[in-house]
Amino acid sequence: MQANFFSDRMKVYSILIPMDTIAFIEEKYGNQKRANGAFTTTHLYAVRDILDREGIKDEDILDAALLHDMIEDFPEISREELSKNFGKKVAEIVELVSKDPDWNTPYCKMKSNLDAMEHIAWECPEAILIKMADRLHNLWTLDGFSLEKQREYLEETKELLIPMFERILHQEENKKIKKYMQSLLQKLIQEVHEQEKKSKETKERVSREKKSKETKERALQEKPDTSLHNKKPGIMIYEGWAGIEKVYLEVLKEAQKNGEKILAFESGTDIEKLNNEFVSQYIQERIEKKIIAYVITPNDQEDRAYQKMYEGKYTFIRLLPEFPLGANINIVGDLVMSFTVHPPQGTIRRDKEEAKSQKAIFWKLWKSNFNHSLFILNKL
Repeated sequence: MQANFFSDRMKVYSILIPMDTIAFIEEKYGNQKRANGAFTTTHLYAVRDILDREGIKDEDILDAALLHDMIEDFPEISREELSKNFGKKVAEIVELVSKDPDWNTPYCKMKSNLDAMEHIAWECPEAILIKMADRLHNLWTLDGFSLEKQREYLEETKELLIPMFERILHQEENKKIKKYMQSLLQKLIQEVHEQEKKSKETKERVSREKKSKETKERALQEKPDTSLHNKKPGIMIYEGWAGIEKVYLEVLKEAQKNGEKILAFESGTDIEKLNNEFVSQYIQERIEKKIIAYVITPNDQEDRAYQKMYEGKYTFIRLLPEFPLGANINIVGDLVMSFTVHPPQGTIRRDKEEAKSQKAIFWKLWKSNFNHSLFILNKL
């Protein structure tokens, strides 16, 4: 008697399994689930299915694939019982693919398992096919595990198992078995590559979400101190990192409104302390709006990195060695913005004469070698 069962990985696979085999497995495992929440039997059917789709039709190998975890999961089941129910060959393969229960540390388990697999490859290469299919399906179903567990499993597969499978493949003399091994090995390598790519993307996404959350929390905690706004006529002062971001956006708004260039005295060291996501978004928005910026910055390592990262279309940067920058200043129209990082604070002043004076200093420095006697630039 035959029955249809299905394993699932984006597609539905139809496989034919003898009813007595199914009955034995279902009776033992029942509703037992794996760490990722899937039924254990789903994994067993899937491993058999992988081998079946490779073109393997040997019923002993396929039955052994279904039973490959039986001795590990149920120590009371003996080789003799398996031999009686499924035949001597099936029992031999299942015993060979089972880990020794005395391996009580992850290292010992893996090291001993590798040594054992290389040894049994000579005696029973069919067991290696099951090990490869088992590992492949485990890679397909990593999503249910933590990111750290996924990383460890991928590293183990890439650094230990794949090299071992390659050695076994090289030594295998049976052409048919070798063909199956080669196909499964290629799938393992491809899956590891895809999982590593996915893992990297997940890590980057988590990092972005964390930064975004931190930015929002920081913005809520560092609201502008309105009590400072009118300490000096015409000057608006905003405290904290959120205050610095606010004054930058005011500069951008002013430049867009007046269609003017932004002139900036900036320190790469200070810019590096700002939220990277905000800086990138600000520069991208400025470029999209075709707003030109001229920047004078000291010639420190951070400034050179700043130049390398941001200089390009609509952004022109000049490095001036030993440039004594007291505050970071942006000038556009009659608006002068400055910020400091110790403490973090942004300031805006609308002063036509001040803006004119700062612009004159800027262009004098831009067009000539730096001369300390020309430089008069203070905090607002």
